[in-house]
Amino acid sequence: MRLGSDGSEMISLLEGMASGTESAGSISSGGVDPAVESGLPLVEGDACFRNTTGPDEDDAFTSPGQGVLSVLKPVCVTMAIVVFLTHATGEDIVQGGFSGLASMAYQERQADSVVIKAEGALLNALIIVFLMCIATTVMWYLYSYRCYRILYGWLLVSVVSLIFNLGSFVADSLLRSVNATVDTVSFYLFFYNFAALGGLITLWTQLGLGHPPKALKQAYLVLISALLAWSATKLPEWSTWGLLGAVSLWDVTAVLTPKGPLKLIVEEARRREEPIPGLVYEGDGITLGGGDFVFYSILIGRASLYGCGTLVTCVVAVLAGMMATLALLPFVQKVLPALPISIVLGIAAYFTSSAIITPLVGRAQTWSFFF
Repeated sequence: MRLGSDGSEMISLLEGMASGTESAGSISSGGVDPAVESGLPLVEGDACFRNTTGPDEDDAFTSPGQGVLSVLKPVCVTMAIVVFLTHATGEDIVQGGFSGLASMAYQERQADSVVIKAEGALLNALIIVFLMCIATTVMWYLYSYRCYRILYGWLLVSVVSLIFNLGSFVADSLLRSVNATVDTVSFYLFFYNFAALGGLITLWTQLGLGHPPKALKQAYLVLISALLAWSATKLPEWSTWGLLGAVSLWDVTAVLTPKGPLKLIVEEARRREEPIPGLVYEGDGITLGGGDFVFYSILIGRASLYGCGTLVTCVVAVLAGMMATLALLPFVQKVLPALPISIVLGIAAYFTSSAIITPLVGRAQTWSFFF
């Protein structure tokens, strides 16, 4: 089964997730964001950790551990959903999400040499980063000139399209895997309403509708991240690593450079004291942008295809990277991109496990070292 989707909508949605961040200086710096109840940002990048506790909100953030756990759990849930879908949907071909975008210039073939695969994967990754740069720049100008209807309409259409297209595709695949039948009209009518609700809930604050039900918004953000990440698990292996590496470098550039586009969007939002134009997950005292959910889960989905040992190793590495990013903040006292450490550790864990640990365990079992 094939599914088509507009690649530009996927890029705009991903940039909406990426822009859900806020710049930070020292812990004592100011900055107000009504959308997340004011506070101090902790990390910025395609996603960021952010302390959303104000001076009168002691009950909302009782300890650093509680805040970290409040975003750690949804990240793990997203990873688990992606791993499940990766194996439950089989070899169905997806031409939406990242599957079409990351294979625009080069279609990886098994017979290609290592050099050709590397060059092709790099070219595909550069195209993705270029499109993300263009989308971020367009978002910056729309936000800078207060073209709110166009900006949020763009994001709304992207969210609704993703949930409807990828969500219905996944549901259809799961139903067929258990030989279940559903009336076609009812099926698509349900997903039409489900997707429309998701678009409104995730952009509720930005659309000026107040504060949405928190649990429902969080559930939709996890679902959106899982669907995007799952679509990328259909990519060939070399294209996957090229994508992760290139996006991590883009994360550093967009956040740490003086004129980084994400940084400009965030600083303008702070200056206006307005909600940031993006999708963010609000935990207990920490806000994590949707971009991290996506790229962490892409790596984990790819790792699950190799084996259980590699999967566990990569999960530990990615989560350790999240903790390392937080641990660095008191020392550097500046904005940090949230993706690079976790992605680097995750990729290193993947190749270490697949090249050394997994074969060693298999050989040990063959020699009856384990019973």
